[in-house]
Amino acid sequence: MNDRMTDPVAEAIKHRHPKEWVFFWLSALITVAVLLILLVLAIFKTDVIDMLETNYIEGYRAQHPDAASLTDEEILPLLPADEQQVLDWVSKLYVPVVVLVPVGLFILFVYLTGRLYGEQRAGAVRITSEQFPEVYQMWESMALAQGLKKVPELYTINGNGALNAFASCVPGFRYFSSIYSDILEACLRNKDWDSLRFILGHELGHMRLGHVTWWYFLLSSLGNLPFVNYVLGLPLSRAREYGCDKIGHAIAQDNAYKGLLMLTAGKHLYNQLDTQAHIEESTEKRGFWMAIANLSSPHPIVAWRINAVRKNHNGGIFFYRK
Repeated sequence: MNDRMTDPVAEAIKHRHPKEWVFFWLSALITVAVLLILLVLAIFKTDVIDMLETNYIEGYRAQHPDAASLTDEEILPLLPADEQQVLDWVSKLYVPVVVLVPVGLFILFVYLTGRLYGEQRAGAVRITSEQFPEVYQMWESMALAQGLKKVPELYTINGNGALNAFASCVPGFRYFSSIYSDILEACLRNKDWDSLRFILGHELGHMRLGHVTWWYFLLSSLGNLPFVNYVLGLPLSRAREYGCDKIGHAIAQDNAYKGLLMLTAGKHLYNQLDTQAHIEESTEKRGFWMAIANLSSPHPIVAWRINAVRKNHNGGIFFYRK
C-alpha cells in the first residue's frame, strides 16, 4: 500500500468537472431568485393582491358581459378556482415566514445528516487504528494528504448485499463516511488495495470538493425539485461523481478500474473479469435508451465513468462522450 497521492490528487482537484459549477450556480441562482421574489411579494403583499384582484376582475368582466352590473366584491367569489388559489397563496405570505425558509432548509440538512450520523454510530462499526488498522492507516494518510484538518470518521455498515459508500458532514461537527461491508470484505479478501483506495478516495473527493457541506445543499436545494432536477439536480450530481472518480483514480492509480467494475459485475465476479476485453466492449456502449437511463440517474452510467477516467476527459453529463 504505497502512498502515491499528493501530486496526482492536487492535480485532480484542479480538474473538477467544469459543468459542475454551471449546474451548481444555476441551481443557486434559482434558489436565491425564488427566495427574493417571495420576499418582495411578502413585503408588498397588499399592493400585489390589489393588482391581481383588479386584473382578475377585469378579465372576468371581459369574458362575462352579464357581470357588468356586479360589484368587485360580488365578482371575487366567482373567479376561477386557480385565480382564487393564487390570491389565497399570496395573502398567506409573511416576511418572517419567507426569511425563515433558508433557516428551515438548514435545520432540515442538520436533521438529515445528524440522523444519518446517528445511524452509523448506532449500527455500524467504526474503523480505527485498532479496528481494521490497515484500512484506517490508508484512510488517514489519504485524508491528511488531501488537506483535511481532521481525519473524518470512517465506518463500515451492513448493506445486505448492496455495494455502496457515501460521505456526509454534520455542520459544526465533522465529516464522516461509510463503506458497505460487502465492498470492504471483497477488497480485504482479495487484498485489492487499489480498488479500496479508489472507493475511499472517491468519498474523500466529495469532502474535499465541498459536496457535503450545508451551504452546497442550501444553495442547490431548489435544483432538486421534481422535474427541475432533470435539468439541474441530477446533472449536477453526475458532474460531481465524474470529478470524484478523477480524484479516486489519482489516489489509487488503478488502471484496471476494478473499483468501478465492482459496481457492474458484483463483489465476486469483478476480480475474475477479463478487464481489458470488458473495457473495450463496455466503454463504447451508447444508444438512445442508455441516454434515457442516464438522464434519470444521479450517477453516470458506470461504463461512461470508466471511459472518462481511462481517457482522462470530462465525461458526458447527458450523452455519451467519446
